[in-house]
Amino acid sequence: MSYLFKIEHQDTKYKVLEELSKDSLYVDIPSNIIKIHSKYIHDTIVNALNNNKAVFIPKLTLNDIDYSDIIIDDMEDNLYIEKEIAKRRAQEFIIPLRVNKTVMVYLYKMLIARNGCIDINGEIMTSNNKDDVFLNIISKASEMENETDGDKIIKILENYIDSFNKLNMLYTNMLNYLDKFNAEIDSIVVVPENEENQEMNKYSTVQDAINAVREKYIDFMHIWGI
Repeated sequence: MSYLFKIEHQDTKYKVLEELSKDSLYVDIPSNIIKIHSKYIHDTIVNALNNNKAVFIPKLTLNDIDYSDIIIDDMEDNLYIEKEIAKRRAQEFIIPLRVNKTVMVYLYKMLIARNGCIDINGEIMTSNNKDDVFLNIISKASEMENETDGDKIIKILENYIDSFNKLNMLYTNMLNYLDKFNAEIDSIVVVPENEENQEMNKYSTVQDAINAVREKYIDFMHIWGI
């Protein structure tokens, strides 16, 4: 089942205006209409519209709309909306860029090795007991009468540690980039006209602040080669 909504183009985003009748049929969907396949997302949008709330969708996510892409605002605060759009677009861009096929291979290897470690140790591995599990597996490997069997156990442990470290480094770096960007975006504020606004990220008008948000997003994209 799919649902159709009429939208308005607004620079970096789409504003959802209204739900269209289920009887509306199109061979080709016009540019001012989006199709939603998720009933949960549909219900979220309809509920917001019925309560006179503004609903926006970042432009980069139009072809694959996720619940987390939907931005609902009570007051239609343009600066807040622009900040949220920038953060969602940055996340939408960097995650597919970093979470690639190589990452999936390491994730699969880590899960297989983790299950192997659990089979060897007889205990589910958690962040709290991980070190104890590692030591126990090494101890069991050293006690094996057959050296080859001991080497296999150590190899399983090495596969887990290697894959875990690579994934942890990648995701930590990715989250650090996003956290830094989000902090920079959140630091942009509008100050009263009678207040000194010489400090970084303080602007005298909403439009100046919005322009700063967009510029920071462009700078972010340039870092990643766009």
